[in-house]
Amino acid sequence: MGSSTRGSRQLGASWPTVILLALAGVAVTAAFALAMSWRPAPDSLSVAQIDPGTIVVQRQPYDDSRDVDLVPTQGAAAKLLATASGILTSSKCRPGAAVESGKPVAVIGNRRVVALATKIPPYRTITVGTSGTDVRSLRNEFTRLKRLTNGKPLTTPADAQLIATARHLSGLDADSTETASDASLPPGAFAWMPTSTGKLATCDLPVGAKVSAGTPLSTLSAPLTELVISAPPADAAAGPRLLELAPVTVKLADSRITEASDLARLMKTPAWEAYELSSGQVPLVGQWKLSEPIQVASLPAASLLTAGASKVSDKACVSTHGRPVPVTIVASSLGRTLVTFPGTWPDTVDTTPKHEMQCR
Repeated sequence: MGSSTRGSRQLGASWPTVILLALAGVAVTAAFALAMSWRPAPDSLSVAQIDPGTIVVQRQPYDDSRDVDLVPTQGAAAKLLATASGILTSSKCRPGAAVESGKPVAVIGNRRVVALATKIPPYRTITVGTSGTDVRSLRNEFTRLKRLTNGKPLTTPADAQLIATARHLSGLDADSTETASDASLPPGAFAWMPTSTGKLATCDLPVGAKVSAGTPLSTLSAPLTELVISAPPADAAAGPRLLELAPVTVKLADSRITEASDLARLMKTPAWEAYELSSGQVPLVGQWKLSEPIQVASLPAASLLTAGASKVSDKACVSTHGRPVPVTIVASSLGRTLVTFPGTWPDTVDTTPKHEMQCR
């Protein structure tokens, strides 16, 4: 009985020893495996070792994007006039709806009323051989609409093809009451509009109304004729600029936009719609930025040698390996300064240049 008890105690006392030996074996195995699998990190993953008193010069693109207030100039609101007499049988007029040159806006009797944008309103009957600004403008618009494809110069006098194209588009050929010669185009053939695209402000007559040629059918919103940046930032980086009213971006000339096609695109943006719907109470704000981003380096302000140089285009210096290197300041903010190097870019810049060093 006593012997059995002693055996049990000896067996029980051996378990801690067994566990410790097992853990030791696992540890040895893991250490061996780690030693066999270890390899030095590749150079591409190693942190670059540089002098602690220098900073690496890294290039980054910079478009100098700024928020700018825009001031629009609008022309007088135009009216779309009836091109025939009779009953208004159909109308596409809806306040806020878009109108495009070359597209019908209504039907009077069985004749469609087509809007057309020309440089000046048609004012005379055009026949074969007629020349002038009105004919050039008509030929130019038909070319833009791809109605004329023979490549004749815009200065070419009116010919049979131009008049036939205009009569067909205007619906004159479908009007059985039209008495004008097939070789002529009356001044009221189209509902004239000043720009290639527009927006309807009001509808002046309901379907079913009796109208006469020249009666106003609807009123267009005042067209946008110019968009100007009210106060271009004086510290902006030099270079050609773009203006963005999301999602439209256009080129700028002297801080203003006058190109009709660009203005037409900008008038379709949410920003313009908000401005127009609020009668100008919602500011018109765009993004003004460089058309081609420049390459700059972002450096600590303390690394610049010339004290007080912080404005755009200011000349300053940095120290590279103890010698001065000229830079041009592009922008400065929150203790960092964006600079460009007029010549070869150095790899590093001294973070604490010697104050007695002079810029050359």
